[in-house]
Amino acid sequence: MSSPRRSTNYDNHPMGWVIIGAAFITNVILMGNVKALGVLLIAIETDFSSHLWLIGWIATLHSMLKNVLGPLITVLIRILGSRFVFISGGIFGGIGLTLASQSTSVVQLAICLVLVSGVGTAFSGFCAFALMASYFEERYSVANAVSTAGFPIGMVVVGPVTQILLDTYGWRGVVLLLGGLSFNLVALGALVTTNIVPSSSKRYKEVAISDKDEASRKKTEEEVPTDSGSIIELSTKDDERKQDTSCHPDFLSCQKFSTMMDFSVLANPRFILVTLARCCSELCYTCWVVFIVSHGQFQGLSYLHSSLLPTAFGAGNFLGKLVVPLVEKNGFNPASLRLAFFVCSLLSVSFTLTALVNSFAGQMVSSASIGFGFGVFFQANDSLTKTLADDDRIINILGWRVLFSGFAGIFGGLLGGWLYEWTGSFQVTLFAFAGLTLLPIPLYCIDSVYTKKKNS
Repeated sequence: MSSPRRSTNYDNHPMGWVIIGAAFITNVILMGNVKALGVLLIAIETDFSSHLWLIGWIATLHSMLKNVLGPLITVLIRILGSRFVFISGGIFGGIGLTLASQSTSVVQLAICLVLVSGVGTAFSGFCAFALMASYFEERYSVANAVSTAGFPIGMVVVGPVTQILLDTYGWRGVVLLLGGLSFNLVALGALVTTNIVPSSSKRYKEVAISDKDEASRKKTEEEVPTDSGSIIELSTKDDERKQDTSCHPDFLSCQKFSTMMDFSVLANPRFILVTLARCCSELCYTCWVVFIVSHGQFQGLSYLHSSLLPTAFGAGNFLGKLVVPLVEKNGFNPASLRLAFFVCSLLSVSFTLTALVNSFAGQMVSSASIGFGFGVFFQANDSLTKTLADDDRIINILGWRVLFSGFAGIFGGLLGGWLYEWTGSFQVTLFAFAGLTLLPIPLYCIDSVYTKKKNS
């Protein structure tokens, strides 16, 4: 067995920028694929004589599968290594989109986009996301902001380009080009040189009351021994004494699997509160990303003007992602209740205006405002999630969080499509989102009270 080691810290390492760059380009490609499918919704619906809600839900499943498979991907990363999983995702993603361009029915399209390309998206997307939390500590907010800036950049660039390519090559040609673009994830995965190191399931990070308490906590933490970086082992002497090598191999395998999945995360009250807040916003975000272009067209905007709405959304989202690093640099807590109240209120008002405004200028402003609000909210939520556990355990926290938020996103895409089919517009959906985006406020209030009570 090799000597014990922990995750490599890239806060001040040149390789850190390589990892950030790989994650950034990965997010550009993945969000570009999602946004392109959103632009192609009506064209695909017309070609297959299907329903808009059904095609939109397939696009939602394609983008949300990386969240739903989060806990299982963490196990694969423990066993196979992050590089292998990342590269496999690029291969599956490219093959799935290539096959989808040749599909002759909605069933074939769903299989290619969800079961093949969606799985590839899950592998590469989750790896890119987990790398930031596992490899950065002091500069996590900056690394996360730069890497996730690929999402709005993908929306800004791909939306208008997709409309131009659609007029030239048709939707099948566009999807074929997306497949070729997705194969670049193989090269990006090759840049990942260090595996994410597993940890004990007992290493929750308590919120320190003072710097002295924080120093004392770090001093008493135990190092986590592992083997060559692939399979997790029990991390404390008590756990080692409990492990009976004479037990049945099947029991030992189940024990290892349970430890790698880290089911104890689900009993953490703060994790539950933070994840519920994330789910409320993820539901609204996913539906809006998929149907933003269709909503613009049904509001009377031209195809070109509708394709520009993701650009406004992406620009606002990019600016929103810069807020958290800036407020942290100035000593302001990004997870404060005041910031949460401001962002949630902004999202609620913006969704309401989007449902009522028909002009192109009004839709552009409201889309940019929604993008800005989601950019701030998700960055602040990521920073708050990072405080729930040490860096070597954060991958399990993220895996379970994205699982629940993934189901919320899938439900959001389905809900938006159904409400459109029943009402003939997206106004009811947008009014519902205006209310849902306010729910994180009481959840964060409960989390704040619980944390203060626990620390006292």
